[in-house]
Amino acid sequence: MRTSRIRTLMRRTTAGLLGAVAITLTLPADAGAAVESVRAMTWNICGEAGGPPGDPSYCPYRNEPKKKAQAIAAVVRARRLNVVMLQEVCSGPPRRGAAKGHSQLDEIQAALGRGWSPAWAESVRPDGRSDCRGALSGTLSTAILVRGKISDRPRPVPLPVPLHKDADRSQVLCVGVSGWKTHVCTTHLANTEPLLAAGVYDKEIATIKKTVSAYPRVVLGGDFNMGLYNHKIPARLQPLYRMMPECDRKSYAPGDAADEPTHFSFDPRTGTYFESKIDYLFGTAGFTGCDSWTELADHADYRHTRQPTGISDHAPLYGYTKAS
Repeated sequence: MRTSRIRTLMRRTTAGLLGAVAITLTLPADAGAAVESVRAMTWNICGEAGGPPGDPSYCPYRNEPKKKAQAIAAVVRARRLNVVMLQEVCSGPPRRGAAKGHSQLDEIQAALGRGWSPAWAESVRPDGRSDCRGALSGTLSTAILVRGKISDRPRPVPLPVPLHKDADRSQVLCVGVSGWKTHVCTTHLANTEPLLAAGVYDKEIATIKKTVSAYPRVVLGGDFNMGLYNHKIPARLQPLYRMMPECDRKSYAPGDAADEPTHFSFDPRTGTYFESKIDYLFGTAGFTGCDSWTELADHADYRHTRQPTGISDHAPLYGYTKAS
């Protein structure tokens, strides 16, 4: 399929998906509030995954950062968000010797427009490298963009993940925003059977809890790589659930489901997707609304097509904290 036709289809698909969601969540009012409402989205945009269509590691529009940037900006505008948390995104300048170009984070900031400030923290692949591959520029990372000025940039805290053939190593990234009483943090946990058996995942959770406990008010989001099935909270996530509410634990409007899936893994044998919730938004202030925009995740049957129907194998999860 020609590139121009793909672009046309992508514009139509994004517009159609954005108009397809009928559930309306009430935004909290900030007027006169002593504490702002944080309207945050977390989205693993699989900006660096490889593999052909239908492969478990496949990422739609992997080498087309403008596509992902346009989709992120569309969600932000449709849901009036003021915080964007991203995982598996390419950020910062190109590595020495690499081809020049804008990183994905640059494209996203441009798509959002003026008034947004970025921060990012490096992630490391199992091979020890963090340079973005293919046609992408920059460093593999987690990132935060806020509508406002970042006034506090604590040093990112590395997660205690050893070099492992199947695990990326990320960090806990937090920022403070000028005029806000709430810090926002994001991360991307590694999870494999050997890491679980060795207690590494529990140490990651402990590191996150210790890091965010430094802030009286915090919103924490990210890809925790730990599934929640049949509304049952995994024991390993209980330390965070005991610490503060998770946004999608309840419904907020008629037709709004709780604990919606955020990750969709294609099964090439059946053409179906395995759904799970592995992305989470926590907040000390609690939430007035939350939703997983599942229509924006890829659901294409790659036995019969090479045209994706979404932006990532993850759906964006967004929520609004209470203003007070």
